Amino acid sequence: MTTWDFSRARHIRGAVAPLGAAATAVQDAAAATGLDVPSQVREDYEQASLDADYAELATSLPATARAMTSVGAARDAAAEDRDALSALGADLLGLSDQAEQALGYLVDGEVSRAQDAADAVAATQRWVLPLGLGLVLLATVVLLGLVGVFVLALRRRSLPRHAAGAVGEESPPAEHSVGAGPAA
Repeated sequence: MTTWDFSRARHIRGAVAPLGAAATAVQDAAAATGLDVPSQVREDYEQASLDADYAELATSLPATARAMTSVGAARDAAAEDRDALSALGADLLGLSDQAEQALGYLVDGEVSRAQDAADAVAATQRWVLPLGLGLVLLATVVLLGLVGVFVLALRRRSLPRHAAGAVGEESPPAEHSVGAGPAA
């Protein structure tokens, strides 16, 4: 206790006290999502000893709690049971891959990138049903168009080619005698 400095201890307590709530928020987010706290964040918290460390933790811990919550929601959204149209849209948009990428960023301690990737999943998720529905409607319109062209081609082939008045044929010339009038 010979190196104890009361004013420094008071300053440290003032810097550390708000971190308790932020650390609790990270732990709560981990419990709620089933995700592990990123090892880099845990190490930063456990090894903090300087004012700069405490200042960094004051912003990084709340950001980590938000990112963990967002990544957990992205993971759940990607794993969600969907109807056929939504599943088609989710597959085409790569929703599962995006959620895995967000999780990878979080595991690597890249909290900001994890948050951005999770936000992208949330934005992409809004388009899964419209995309799936739109694709099915487009395929239906194309199929109906092809059927229509096929039916028109068959109808054109089935028209008699030598019928009088058929398109493209000339009518036989009328017989006229010179000076002859109508028969009486």
